[in-house]
Amino acid sequence: MFNSTNATCTLCNDVVNIIDGEIHIANSSINIIENVVNVFCHSLIIPIAKKECNFLLDHIQTIINYLIQGLTPNSICEKLGLCK
Repeated sequence: MFNSTNATCTLCNDVVNIIDGEIHIANSSINIIENVVNVFCHSLIIPIAKKECNFLLDHIQTIINYLIQGLTPNSICEKLGLCK
């Protein structure tokens, strides 16, 4: 879907790590996780990064499911087409 550049892959890994931390460390609900990721996405200043971040926000439940299954952030980003 997106150009699988290092920046895209890094952004994806960062967002997935945020989600993972919210699940496993803070034991946050889906609404809290969505709010945290939404704030992160809105803090980005580069338009393409915001677009990619919002793509991840749209797929947050899928990401959570993958994390629960034990997939690594990089594996999840590969499945989403954001890492090679």
